[in-house]
Amino acid sequence: MKSKLIFIIIFVFAFSGCGYSFYHSYSSPKEQAPLIYVKVNDAVTTVPELSWFLQDQIKTKLLRDYGLKIADKSTSQYELNIDILKFSEESSGYITKNILVDRKEFPYPLLASAYVNILFSVKLIDSKTNEILWAEPRIHERELYHISEDPMRNNYNLKLAISKISERVTSLIYTTGFIKF
Repeated sequence: MKSKLIFIIIFVFAFSGCGYSFYHSYSSPKEQAPLIYVKVNDAVTTVPELSWFLQDQIKTKLLRDYGLKIADKSTSQYELNIDILKFSEESSGYITKNILVDRKEFPYPLLASAYVNILFSVKLIDSKTNEILWAEPRIHERELYHISEDPMRNNYNLKLAISKISERVTSLIYTTGFIKF
């Protein structure tokens, strides 16, 4: 009987010293995460639904990768305002394709790939006091994408490049703006 009692006491001390316990009095990190409202403003581009696409990408990354909670404007603790200041595409080089015209081959230059450039301005604002907690007035991101003869493939490649840009911008926003959380 005495040996069983000693074994139980040693067992309890061993598991309590290892960090194991049967009752947790703390809440999970997602319960403690602040409520964030994300808004992307786009007044300069002609790309359809660019602001919606970026907003969706950024919200998904903040929620999935960083465990932050996304809320609407009325219930949020913080507002993340992202303005698109400039959007441009520039050529990165040409390839040639031979085409037949009247049984003669002629070299025809085709655009092979292009860069998409986006200039952002970002602000993190306390919703209760309207105080700007963090701001970055100029974030420039650039990504290369492949140009195809198929317009649907071009659209897909452009969105893929914008998605990569949004991942980098979200990472930058989290590591510099949300570091205190």
